[in-house]
Amino acid sequence: MDNYRPNRYCSCLRCMSWNLFGAAIIITVGVLCLFDTLRVIRWGASWPLLLIAIGGLLFARNGAPIDGHIQPVPPGLPVTPPVDPSAYSVTPPTNPSSEANHG
Repeated sequence: MDNYRPNRYCSCLRCMSWNLFGAAIIITVGVLCLFDTLRVIRWGASWPLLLIAIGGLLFARNGAPIDGHIQPVPPGLPVTPPVDPSAYSVTPPTNPSSEANHG
């Protein structure tokens, strides 16, 4: 796909990784702060781990497949809901005097 744009409503792996990126960064910062509080590793020595986590997430996000990707609607265009196909189904008329109906 030449013009990829992330869509928050798309379920392809690349779009889902865009949606999880912020949460993964917050969790990483929280774990590093916990390690600093527990004196496992000090913040001054652990911030490179944050950069490694960001780089790993970017690498995984850009390498994720876009199979089934749905492009977002450009701003200014009205969004139309999906059409229910059963609303337009037409049943063929039956002939009550046909032999098939009388067995």
